[in-house]
Amino acid sequence: DILGIRAPCCGRHLHRDCVQRFAMTSGTKHFKCPNCNNKDKIAKDFKKHGIYIPHKDAAWELPEASSFYNFQDMHLRERRCSISSCLCEEEEGRRFSEVEGEYEIVLCGLCGTNGAHIKCGNISQDSLEYVCEDCGKS
Repeated sequence: DILGIRAPCCGRHLHRDCVQRFAMTSGTKHFKCPNCNNKDKIAKDFKKHGIYIPHKDAAWELPEASSFYNFQDMHLRERRCSISSCLCEEEEGRRFSEVEGEYEIVLCGLCGTNGAHIKCGNISQDSLEYVCEDCGKS
């Protein structure tokens, strides 16, 4: 079939144009079968059938796309006190964090998302172990 192509790994019939567009955006490193995620067998066979897979990084990982996916912000964590009755009276309030003091923000040891000031969460300064309300319920 000139419009379709059969995946050698799982036997799935795919549109040739869709496979070619996916190959152009994914490049060699990320090209895989959309049905079973096979990488080796499908790339080798599809090249024999005229599918061009460029040797490049995936389009979604190029610098031009980084602002769309916010890759530069993925390593940043917002540290704030999530205790409902935060006791901090500093100007920054819930976002205020001092190093090694009663208003140091300690993140939840289970989810790493929610945090609490040592004073607000009644956290022991010896262990600095904190489990947020969300994780404590489960």
